[in-house]
Amino acid sequence: MKRVIWRPYWNYEKEEKWLNEMAARGWLFTDYSWCRYVFQEGQEGEFVYRIELLENLPTHPESQKYLHFLEGTGIDCVASYLRWVYLRKKSADGPFDIYTDLESRIAHHRRILKYWRFFTWLELIVGFINLALVIIVWFDEGFLSNNLWMGILLIAFGFMFAAIGAPVKKQLKRWIKEKQIRES
Repeated sequence: MKRVIWRPYWNYEKEEKWLNEMAARGWLFTDYSWCRYVFQEGQEGEFVYRIELLENLPTHPESQKYLHFLEGTGIDCVASYLRWVYLRKKSADGPFDIYTDLESRIAHHRRILKYWRFFTWLELIVGFINLALVIIVWFDEGFLSNNLWMGILLIAFGFMFAAIGAPVKKQLKRWIKEKQIRES
């Protein structure tokens, strides 16, 4: 039996936890596209899922090399979306942690923070450009209202992306501080 669930997630750790809860109930994650999760009925607890943000798109040669390496260790790439990959490993094969050391966790969170910062700045810049156009071309009423609302909407999205990145930044700071304490 197949099941499709539409659900937005902005925190990959919460998304990962939910995927593993679904797997524990016998729903095996098989595909993803923007907020759309596809599950297949299967054995309860058969797989453990992890989510990772790659440095490049999954089609990039470096990413392909990495994903082939993971395959050799019993880890399958179930789905990908932009640079995000959804990985799974059979529970019977033991624990499944991608980032076992502090340095790799820091590097992964830096990639995620950089990802959200890109979208934050993109939305803010384009939003402020729209507002600037409102000021420059204030006399054309139709143009004015469309750009005003679009500018406000894009700036709101920019602040939303900044809010999404804030917990990542906070966690990253904690881990960097922990690393400094360990090194001293």
